[in-house]
Order: sequence, then C-alpha cells, then structure tokens
Amino acid sequence: MHRAYARRKKHVSGAPELGICIAETPWPRNQEQAMSEGSTDSRAPYVALALLYVAFCISFIDRAAMSLALAQVGKEFNFQAAELGIVLSAFYLGYAIMQL
Repeated sequence: MHRAYARRKKHVSGAPELGICIAETPWPRNQEQAMSEGSTDSRAPYVALALLYVAFCISFIDRAAMSLALAQVGKEFNFQAAELGIVLSAFYLGYAIMQL
C-alpha cells in the first residue's frame, strides 16, 4: 500500500521571486518513522529469493566439485581412504547443517 504524501515546498533563500522551489522528500527520514508508518519495500522478498537461489547454486557446485577434487586432495596430502572419508564426512556434515 502506497501512502500519498503532501508535498510542501520551500523557497530557496534569496530566490523566491524567481519561483525556484525545492520539494521536501515525501519519504520518511529515519527508520523509526518508516516503521511507524508501515512502509514496506516491495522488492525485498524478490531480493531475498534471488540471494537464496545464488546461495543454493554455490552450495550445489561445492557439493559436486568436492567429489571431483577429493582425488587430487588425497594425492597431494597422501591421505588414505579412511582419511579421505573423514574429510568428506566433515564437509557433508557442514553442508547438512547449512541446509537446515
């Protein structure tokens, strides 16, 4: 719901005879005033949805890349199969917690 605001005009000092006027902003000046008037940003849910989607995509890419990168990590650090399992389990535990 958009509330209509009355625009009050102030004359610029020294130039009222020229008709130069500055309109005051119709928006609330601080957060408390904005909350008290019930104004909401209609784009906020879409921005949140877009950020959640980007986070989901990054998480999916990480999950897919971990399986591919695990062989190289094992070779570089000379990990045995049990140690690679611990590394993979730690990754998936953190992944599962972040999905909640």
